[in-house]
Amino acid sequence: MSAILVKEYGGVEKLEEGPLPFSVDAPIAAGYALVEIKVAGLNFIDVYYRTGLYKKPQLPYVTCDEGSGVILKLGESSSSTSSLLRVGDRVAFFRGSSGAAATHALVKLEDLYPIPSEMSFQDAAAVLLQGATAHYLTRSSYAVKRGDVVLVQAAAGGTGLLISQICHTLGAIVIGTCSSEDKAKIARSVGKADHVVNYTSNENWAAEVKSIAAPYGGVAVVYDGVGKSTFLQGLTTLKPRGHMITFGNASGPVDPISPLLLTQHGSLTLQRPTLKDYSAAGGEIEERVRELFGWIASGDIVLTSSNAVFPLSDVRSAFAALEGRQTTGKVVLTTTPTSTL
Repeated sequence: MSAILVKEYGGVEKLEEGPLPFSVDAPIAAGYALVEIKVAGLNFIDVYYRTGLYKKPQLPYVTCDEGSGVILKLGESSSSTSSLLRVGDRVAFFRGSSGAAATHALVKLEDLYPIPSEMSFQDAAAVLLQGATAHYLTRSSYAVKRGDVVLVQAAAGGTGLLISQICHTLGAIVIGTCSSEDKAKIARSVGKADHVVNYTSNENWAAEVKSIAAPYGGVAVVYDGVGKSTFLQGLTTLKPRGHMITFGNASGPVDPISPLLLTQHGSLTLQRPTLKDYSAAGGEIEERVRELFGWIASGDIVLTSSNAVFPLSDVRSAFAALEGRQTTGKVVLTTTPTSTL
């Protein structure tokens, strides 16, 4: 029984294997469940926490907030407060836990979601956080509609693939950017991108995007999870009154800008939203997950088989691969053989 701990902020070398921060034999508090972890999902927000860009309430902490597994115990009186969950249920979560990069986690019942019978532990851990993020970005931050031209930066990444597929389902014209031809193939085949531009080999990629979008009226919205290296050029691709939504810092945080820059490019709107604020209303996150799982069940969203899978003990390599942007799809950590997932 072990966990991957961060005892001080820094690089991947700060990830250490250690004992669970609680006893699995101790009574479980009301409103919580003890979950045996099968898969933990690794996200860029886990990098931001480990480096100290974002702060956890205290150190040390168990890394990764997203995971899937099986309920082993319910807290005292919990069975009467949550009639939908039982010991033995397959569940997934992306918040409200003691940390998912571990053999076991304590998770708030309100933050557990039953995994559909046809979905694997690996897929559940790979899709929940990024899927809920893609949902609020495309349905709430900017409500994508049929005929919109949408630019998705890093379109072969885990979130990028989901955003692209949702936008395609909603009837948008999707332009994706990628850093290699292999990633471009995935953006087209899995992400259903209508056009793909390589922003590594083509230094004038923004002009190419504008040229592609021109016959359709221009780019309505940019979804940018890359950050520093793509932000300013991304602004130039937008049509007047377009929307720049920056939601990640894969290449580093965006530098401060003057609001006048938005005026100069055509009265643009700039957002830096978070899932926390788009899941605050009662039932809001449940509705997002319900629609997300519905799209998956109908085949509108196809979960990629190109996930990068690492054993929990090789967590440093998993973080390094994610931070080096060497992967497509989702990076996950497993506590069991992949054949059982």
